[in-house]
Amino acid sequence: MLRYLGTGKRDYGIKPLRSYSRSVWEFEAVISGRCGPVVEGEIQPRLAANRLWLFHPQCRHGWGGIAGEPCEILVFHFSAVPEPVPQLISREGVISTDLSAADIRHLRRLAGEAAVEVAHPTSVSGLRFQRIQTELCLLVTRDCPARRLAGTERSAEDVCANALAWAEARLNEGVGVTDLAKAVHVSVAHLRRLFHQARDVSPQHALQAIRMRRAEELIMDDMLSLDAVASACGFASASALSRAFRSWHGLSPRTWRSRQHPRHNPGWVGD
Repeated sequence: MLRYLGTGKRDYGIKPLRSYSRSVWEFEAVISGRCGPVVEGEIQPRLAANRLWLFHPQCRHGWGGIAGEPCEILVFHFSAVPEPVPQLISREGVISTDLSAADIRHLRRLAGEAAVEVAHPTSVSGLRFQRIQTELCLLVTRDCPARRLAGTERSAEDVCANALAWAEARLNEGVGVTDLAKAVHVSVAHLRRLFHQARDVSPQHALQAIRMRRAEELIMDDMLSLDAVASACGFASASALSRAFRSWHGLSPRTWRSRQHPRHNPGWVGD
């Protein structure tokens, strides 16, 4: 959540801001003139022009500038920032990046949007503040080297959930476990380990559960033949679906459907 928005001219040379720790994450950009932070233990500010900083709440810092040479700043305070931003902060508790003319125009737009939400909050202001915060985070961390995450560094649940979401969107294509592993960039063996770790089932079992849920939904539609249901669920034929359904539920599709809703069309052929 945005806690504070500050914009305008500052003459930190005449009125420096003394060092103190904040209870928030502070983004500050100098978009004209020069100013700079004074981190605890330093005497002189680190002057810069066209720069954006982000400070950890525990980083004691102030601001200084050149007397008689005001600068224009934009300040955003947020109660928290998303991962992995805290991990990218330096040991000093600060990260920064130089700003291009296009960056400065973009920051002005973000500040303008935030000002509108602060003055006239709505039910979606929180979402807009989150978007503004995300854009600030992406901007200030863009010079940090991105590190590709190996499968072992992603949580088992995330990998499994991503694999199943991918499969659910392509169920009619008859995808298998090998396809799931490729989709989430891990080996089949490692995917099996992750599923057993996160869900205590095999990926094949989890995939079949998705097929069965989809089949259960579609079987209740009087307008669909069993062949159409089988195709939508990734089975090669209606008989293949029937065998799998009976193995899963202990009932044929027709018997299962009649027990769910006895008033459904009794003439529907589901075996």
